[in-house]
Amino acid sequence: MRITFVNPVLGGDYSALDIAITTLATIINKQGTHKAAILDFTFRRKYWRRLLREHLIKYKPEAVGFSVNSLYLEFIKEISREVKRISPKTKVLYGGYHASVHPEELFALDFCDVLVVGDADDTICKILDSLNSPSRLSKISGIWIKTLKKEVRNPGHFFTDLDSLPYLDWSLWKDLDKYFYFLGMLYQIGTRGCTYNCTFCESCGIKKSIPGRYFRAMSPKRLAEELAWQWKKYQGKGLRLIQLFDQTPTMDSQWLKEFCKEYQKAADTNRQKYSMFSRVDHLDEEKMKLLSESGCEILRLGVESGNENIRNFIMNKRLSTEKVREVFRLTKKHGIRTTAYFILGTPGETKSTLRQTLDLAREIKSDRSVFFVFKPFTEESKELVIKNKGIINLKKSKIANNISFDAVVDYPGLSSRQVEMFQVKAYSRTLPRRTGIMLGKERLKYFLNFFRYVFHGMSLGMDFKYLVTYYHVYGFEIVHY
Repeated sequence: MRITFVNPVLGGDYSALDIAITTLATIINKQGTHKAAILDFTFRRKYWRRLLREHLIKYKPEAVGFSVNSLYLEFIKEISREVKRISPKTKVLYGGYHASVHPEELFALDFCDVLVVGDADDTICKILDSLNSPSRLSKISGIWIKTLKKEVRNPGHFFTDLDSLPYLDWSLWKDLDKYFYFLGMLYQIGTRGCTYNCTFCESCGIKKSIPGRYFRAMSPKRLAEELAWQWKKYQGKGLRLIQLFDQTPTMDSQWLKEFCKEYQKAADTNRQKYSMFSRVDHLDEEKMKLLSESGCEILRLGVESGNENIRNFIMNKRLSTEKVREVFRLTKKHGIRTTAYFILGTPGETKSTLRQTLDLAREIKSDRSVFFVFKPFTEESKELVIKNKGIINLKKSKIANNISFDAVVDYPGLSSRQVEMFQVKAYSRTLPRRTGIMLGKERLKYFLNFFRYVFHGMSLGMDFKYLVTYYHVYGFEIVHY
């Protein structure tokens, strides 16, 4: 059986190299009984319908699969309708975060043939084996299907044996060269899940929806060896950085120590760098030294807000501003570059708290500052919007396909438009410092590289706002042309 996994990005973002569908496609192809492909519209969105039709006719997949997240739900619905219009007998499979947290919503869709809640690493081949046999399919963990006699809703599970997974096959992405040009990165993951309950994160919902241990970790040696293997495969072909997409990889001190030691053994840490997310409060002098010596080029740190009340009691982050200051001082001391993430327009936000966020961003002087716009995707965040007398613009919220731009909530004294205007102000106050550093190093080449980057992106139908922002977020230290 042939299955095509679709990366359904039809909006402006181009940073969505999906680890989930890459993992499943790699598993299927390695097992050998079935065949998996990945169809990606990111750089071909201008003619995605034609591309989909050509693929369905030429490749003839019996199934099309989506890893559904809330951001791309409307895109997924549109693509699914088109799949059924072109090839009515092709089965549509849904999995992913949204499928696990909001299964009834997706199960009710006419074009959803199979819904998978929880993980499918150890069941995807069984699902394909049984796809044309409802009686066998109905016995598999996490499967939701409609038969002539009944509806089957099996509980899902979390896959725990991460060491048994094959190395990710990124060659399944036909436009990998474009991702290397615009981002310079591959994504990897060594741990799954999170033990925290930040109200803006979908981790809150999935850990309530699926039984079992949500946080799981690959062995440090296994992860380090895969990173080194990916470097060997793609160095010289455009890869400039591997980004670990783990939510809390620095939480376990012993795991982190072993990973840093194993990566130093497996890779050339002077040239084969990696980037890592971390909670700010997981970092200290000892961990910073380990990360620096093992080739950590960039730490990506969620500061979220300059106001402690919003950060700690609205977002449930439990992080002091003084700890933020301390950690950013340590990153500079140990030569690790940083990306600081902030969220504008959360419940409880006022003009004053927005100014506090910008003031903190300028004070800590992160190498990159990213200002996201709050979107109420989780049940917890929706309740907080109501509690703080916010009004969600349902029309704007329905078509929201990113967290980078476009506010959707109005509060008393702070409109969504004012949040959007403040985001422009925040970037105008922080980007000049970064641009100045880039100009100081590249001089006239900065303008040549910048215009080349933007022109190339526009020729592919990409969004100007993303191109300008991402060039300065991903550019210079890692992205060279």
